[in-house]
Amino acid sequence: MAISPFKPMLLLLASLFFLPPSHAVHFQYCRGSGYDYGNITRVDISPNRVEGSDEPTITFSGSNIYRGRIVVYIFSTTPWGTDAGRILVTKEFDAYDGVIEHGKNFELSISVPSSEANLVI
Repeated sequence: MAISPFKPMLLLLASLFFLPPSHAVHFQYCRGSGYDYGNITRVDISPNRVEGSDEPTITFSGSNIYRGRIVVYIFSTTPWGTDAGRILVTKEFDAYDGVIEHGKNFELSISVPSSEANLVI
């Protein structure tokens, strides 16, 4: 029995459709949507699987910050994803101090101490 050439192609396309959400990092804006003065477009955690005494670095990428500042709060979570209500790291980046150039793409990195790393991821 001959296999249709469309079945393997359809399987490949379906698997590519579900691949990006499987490795996603959950983040959200405080008010639930982007802001008029800029957007965060990507969040990366390195190393990708945080274990033991690892000190992960969280990198935020974005664009078009024209004014104001970015304040990042990293909360602890339980293993099943509910908020434990504890702020681990607070970092502030001011668009006026030259860390972020107005209207340019940017990348900001935050390191999480190893004693807190197992609570973040």
